[in-house]
Amino acid sequence: MINNLSRILFFLFVFCLCVKGQSYNGRRRGLTEIPEGIPVDVTEIDLSNNSITTIGPNDFSNFTYLNDLNLANNNISIMHKDAFVGLVNLDHLYLDDNELEEAPFLPNLGLINLKYLNLYHNELEEMPIFRISTLEYLYLSGNEIRTIPDGALDGLVQLKTLVLSISKLELFLNLRSSTLESLTLYSVPIRSFPYDALDGLTNLKDLYLNVDVLECDCRLPWLRRNASINIYDNYSGPFIQCSSNESGALIWLTEVPLDQLCPVTGEFIKE
Repeated sequence: MINNLSRILFFLFVFCLCVKGQSYNGRRRGLTEIPEGIPVDVTEIDLSNNSITTIGPNDFSNFTYLNDLNLANNNISIMHKDAFVGLVNLDHLYLDDNELEEAPFLPNLGLINLKYLNLYHNELEEMPIFRISTLEYLYLSGNEIRTIPDGALDGLVQLKTLVLSISKLELFLNLRSSTLESLTLYSVPIRSFPYDALDGLTNLKDLYLNVDVLECDCRLPWLRRNASINIYDNYSGPFIQCSSNESGALIWLTEVPLDQLCPVTGEFIKE
């Protein structure tokens, strides 16, 4: 009897340990709302690839052990400002491929451990102002960002990686960060890249460009001379291509003689 009781207690102990570390997989279930019955002590919840449209104020408030929340590939267009309040252990939040036009939840996140936030491919037209001091990775590409408020990144004091799509390069000049190390720009409709565009990013080490074809002119020499920043084309690697003014053919920037880029040596065009 004692041996049987010991075995039962042992298995109950092991079961409790497993439950606390368990994941909830609700992918591709045809869900239209957050399901009931998810254990409150899960560490991961995956509700991606469903048809959820709304996240209310109390949908996740009980999941205080949660580290990873995946809501990607839904139809979420409404998210309450207190949607994620209480998730003090959350460090990864996936909201990519939804229909968010704004992010009212960001000022009230209260997420003291969040490191990764993915808002890729939503319908944001204004870059939110972030106040997440622990965030290191931020993905905003695939949106139609038309406005960047001054100081949008000021609250991201540990940000290391930013992936961004913006409608015009002038918006980029509002970005300031002393911690950002890697920047990827997608679908920026520009023909050149002035050398002062990165002045607000004082710690930048890697720049990845996926932009319209650049014109070979005086605004580009710094791209091949810059010793402090590694500059990559997302298609051709560590080599930047530009279009010849005469033929329109693509040529490697490193192969264009400086006197052809800038007839007057040392002259750089800012705009």
